[in-house]
This record gives sequence, structure tokens and C-alpha cells, in this order.
Amino acid sequence: HRDGIKKDGSLLIIGNGEDGKEWQFKNVFHQRLPKTIVCVNVAKNTKESVSQVISTNMAAISSATTGVHEESVESLDDIPSIIKKAVDSFTGGKGFDDIIVLGDSEPQTLVTAGDSMCQYGILNYMATTDEPQHVDLDAGKVHYDQISFVGSLENDVKNPYIDNLDYSLKGDSVILFGTGGPMGQMHIQLIMENPTPPKIVIATDIAEDRLNVLKENFEPLANEKGIKYYALNPNDFSSPEAFRKEIMRINGGKLFDYVVCLAAIPAVIEDAASYLGDRAILNIFAGVSKGTIANLNIKDAAAKSVRYIGSSGSTLSDMVYTLRRVEDSGLNTDSSVAGVAGMNDVWNGIDAVRT
Repeated sequence: HRDGIKKDGSLLIIGNGEDGKEWQFKNVFHQRLPKTIVCVNVAKNTKESVSQVISTNMAAISSATTGVHEESVESLDDIPSIIKKAVDSFTGGKGFDDIIVLGDSEPQTLVTAGDSMCQYGILNYMATTDEPQHVDLDAGKVHYDQISFVGSLENDVKNPYIDNLDYSLKGDSVILFGTGGPMGQMHIQLIMENPTPPKIVIATDIAEDRLNVLKENFEPLANEKGIKYYALNPNDFSSPEAFRKEIMRINGGKLFDYVVCLAAIPAVIEDAASYLGDRAILNIFAGVSKGTIANLNIKDAAAKSVRYIGSSGSTLSDMVYTLRRVEDSGLNTDSSVAGVAGMNDVWNGIDAVRT
């Protein structure tokens, strides 16, 4: 995600009507002012602080012009509808580049805010408590629009933007859900051939034939790399609780550093998110359509600095990087090749996938 608010973008600030903390805006607005700021239910002292910092920065940046607008609120129940109107009025329906939520907020406010970002938008939840708060979030927008959820329990609004920016593979433990297909196999290949691979990799799938392929293709590589590798079928366990218990046992009772979900099923995405440790990444990689709602603990973004990421395909730079890895013998793609054919067999291949 961006390392700060978008310059000349649109910013929505949602408060809870109280000055529970002395929120710090100096750093987040330094040399980077939005074009439009909309305040909803923001307490008096906080609004004054925002206006003061904006004025100071506008004086320092002669070309900067930032408009600050306030939307009146009579009841907390009105906030979701006010947010929706603000999206239409101030962004032409596209959604805000940045949304900052100050203090613990009502679930429906968070749901609406989460659905009010434009592509590459960021929601920064400056929570006051670490109590779990599960809300419905659009996993499809994480995947296709690459929206981000960040947050903090502190008072400097800038910090979440610069914290945990590295979304690449990291840590000692990785778990992958719904991994038996071609995309999952490629993930395992990348993970195991990473210059600094994890110590533990757990791959799960409900199809036994796919699990057998995972074992056959990757157990030799895991042994070569010194990785403890497990391929598990949740259907082999007496209950979901027993399955989870075995996963946690394998990882020494600890949550995971990197989690990949390759199943476009809300329940699987939700379960995958429950394995996120501190500063962990949840990679929602399956083709999750927009409108696929997953009930996730949004407080994890603030209390644990976890990040939800997704991708709908490689950029040109990604392709160049992968090609270089193959050319340098850093990535062996043989296990991803199921067959080699000429152009005359293209339709047969498509038909095989379809049927």
C-alpha cells in the first residue's frame, strides 16, 4: 500500500464524536495534502487540530489548496448513509482514496467505510481498544481493487501507513488453504525456492488426488531445502477443531507469518484469517469476485498490524522478475507443467479444462 495519504486525493475522516485521544495529524499531512477532506462526526478539538495542521502545510506548499468539509450527524445510526452520500457528493461515486476512522467505531460504520474506497484505497482504523471486532468486508475488492486495511492503537495517524509495508513472503511459517490446483502448486514452488524459505509449510486441500500431487511434487524439494512440509486434508479429521489442533501442533502452538487462501469461499477466507499472527499477511489469491463478503476481525489490522492483500494477475514487472528467476536457475517451473503440445492441440486443452 501507499506509505501515506494520497497527494491531491480525497480523504474521509470518521470520528466517534469524542476526543478520547489527542490524535496526531502533523506527520500524515507533511508534504502530502489531499485535495478534499470530509469530516463526519469528528469531535471539536480534533477538527481544530486538522484545520490547523492543514493551514500550516498549505502555507508551506504554495500550490496546495485543500478544502475541508463537515457533514453534520444527529445520530450514530445516520453515519452509514452520510458516508454513502459523501461518496457521491465528493468523489462522483468513485470512492475515497483514504478513509481514517478515529476511535472504536460501530460495525455498520466500518462496513460502509470499507465499501467506500476507490481502487487502491486505504482504510486506516485508529482504534482505541484491541477487543476483537468482526465485520463484513468485501474480499473481492481486496483481490481486484487492491484496497487496504491498516490501523493502530496509538495516536499518530501516519504510523499505520508506514508500518508493515513489506507484503512479500516472510517469516518461519506458511499455511496455504485450497492449494491442490495449479495456482496453489505455483505458490508452493515460489515459497520453497525463495532465497530465505520458511521452516514450516502446510498445504491443505479437500481433494485426496490433489494432495497426492502436492506430496509427490514437493516433498523432495522440501527435503532438499530443509523445510518441514505437510499436506493435510481437513476431511481426514473428526472435526474442524481437530484439524485446527493438528495445524497448531505442527507450528508449535503459534499462529502463522504468512497465510495464502486459494479458495474463493467466504468461510475458507474467514478460517484462513484466524491463523494470522502478529504482522502477518493474508494473501487472498483465489479469483474472488467483488461482492464476496467475508466476516473478518478488522481490529487485527490495528492491534496486530496484519495485512490483507490480493492480486488478479501479474504486472509486466512481475513477469520480468519471474523470467529472471527462471533464467538464473532460481525457480524450477517443471512441476507446474502438466503437458507440452503444439498449437493444433490448444482447443483440446481448453476443452479438457472446461469438461
